[in-house]
Amino acid sequence: MVLGHAVVVGVTGRVGSGKSWVASIVQSHFVCACIDLDLVGHEALVDPGIYPLIIAEFGHHILDGSGRISRSRLGEHVFSDSCRLDRLNAIVHPWIRQFVLAQLQTIQSHCMVVGALIDEIGLRSACNHTVVVDAADADIRSHIGEKFDRISIYQRSRQGYLQSADVVISNLFSSDVDESVLTVFRRLFSA
Repeated sequence: MVLGHAVVVGVTGRVGSGKSWVASIVQSHFVCACIDLDLVGHEALVDPGIYPLIIAEFGHHILDGSGRISRSRLGEHVFSDSCRLDRLNAIVHPWIRQFVLAQLQTIQSHCMVVGALIDEIGLRSACNHTVVVDAADADIRSHIGEKFDRISIYQRSRQGYLQSADVVISNLFSSDVDESVLTVFRRLFSA
C-alpha cells in the first residue's frame, strides 16, 4: 500500500488502552507518519458530503451554536443507542476508509494507522501488521473513568482484540513498557 519498502502498522485496542501513548513513543524514536482515526473521524464530520447526511439522519439538535456538528452532542445521541451508532458508522466509515487509503498512497515513510475500529472500518488489509494495545479493565477505568464503560460496550471484547493481533503490547501504564514498545517496532519496521 505504501510506496517503497515502508511498513504500515495498525495500532488498535479498546478505548483507553493506550493506543495514542504507543504512537507517541514510536514517533519520538522513528521516522514514522501517523494517521489517527479519531482525527480523521473529526474531519469526516465537516466534509461537505458527509455533514448533510449526518444532519438528515440525526437532526439539528446535534449542532453547536455556530452550526457545526457537536461531537459531544452527537456522542450522547449515538452512544445511548446501538442502532444510531450503526447508522452513524454506515455514513462515516466508508469516507474514513477512502480518506486513509488515499493518504497511504502519498506517504513514503513507515506509517501507523491508530484507532479502535481498524477492522470495523475495513483498514486491516491496508496494514502489514496489527499491534493490539491491551490493558486490564481496572487500569483503563482508573485512567479514563466512566468513558470506558460508556464506550467499551460498543467495541469488540478484550478477547476479540487479542485474537486479531499480530503483536500484543501489554500496557501496565508505567514507563517500564516503553522499551517493549520500541523493541516491537524495531522488529516490525525492519521486516
